[in-house]
Amino acid sequence: MNAFIAVCLLVGAVSAFPQPQKFQTQPQQFQTQPQQFQTQPQQFQTQPQYLQNQLFQEESTPHTYIPILSKSEIHRPDGTFALKYQSADGQSFQENAQVVRNSDNTGDVLVKTGSYAYTAPDGTPISVSYIADEFGFRVSGNHLPVAPVAPSSS
Repeated sequence: MNAFIAVCLLVGAVSAFPQPQKFQTQPQQFQTQPQQFQTQPQQFQTQPQYLQNQLFQEESTPHTYIPILSKSEIHRPDGTFALKYQSADGQSFQENAQVVRNSDNTGDVLVKTGSYAYTAPDGTPISVSYIADEFGFRVSGNHLPVAPVAPSSS
């Protein structure tokens, strides 16, 4: 009896495995009929003429490259840095970053200070100074408008 049960289990286990399938290879019949495509003109939206002219002029205008006279970059592992650039046309840029304690003395903040200068197209020298810290971004420059002083209420 035990042998009969063992044979039944063996037959059941063998029949549970996937059996190889036999494929019959028959020649496939391909129909070689030409496909008909409808060729309809597509409408593409082009840019207005004034933009096309402007783009063409920009591409055909030769570029004048301004040499850099001096460049200095110092990057430190703590996130502080000092950058300074000077170009041949008088443009300049400098920026420093320092890690300082915040006003509540509860942590550190990165304070960036810097300035840049250039000559405006009308010949006016422009100089801008700025600071960015925990109180926001503040900028100053002689060419920037200044709000009038509010009258005192006495």
